[in-house]
Amino acid sequence: MPKKYLYTYIAGVLLTALFVVWYQEVTLRTIADSLFTISLLFLCVGLFSKIFGAGFFNGFISGLKKLRRLESGEQSSNTPSEQHTKTHPARLFLVVGGTFLVLSLVLAYL
Repeated sequence: MPKKYLYTYIAGVLLTALFVVWYQEVTLRTIADSLFTISLLFLCVGLFSKIFGAGFFNGFISGLKKLRRLESGEQSSNTPSEQHTKTHPARLFLVVGGTFLVLSLVLAYL
């Protein structure tokens, strides 16, 4: 397991512990609730990162720019759009969030 996964798991466990302390009682239910809340946070971050990383909004904006150029009468150039080379941590957050989600569901049914 790469270190970035380990650091993200540790951050998730620390956030879960913070939620348990905030609930002011340590029971299996509060641990499961805290894990579920943190897993939803990680899954939302991962899914938003996946959406933005896939370039959906970039394609949408370039389509609107082409439409505006066509309406104004300019000649459209068929140059390919810039490719983004930076990586997005979507998989990291999705894996950690999914793991915490499954763990919270298992704890909820104990």
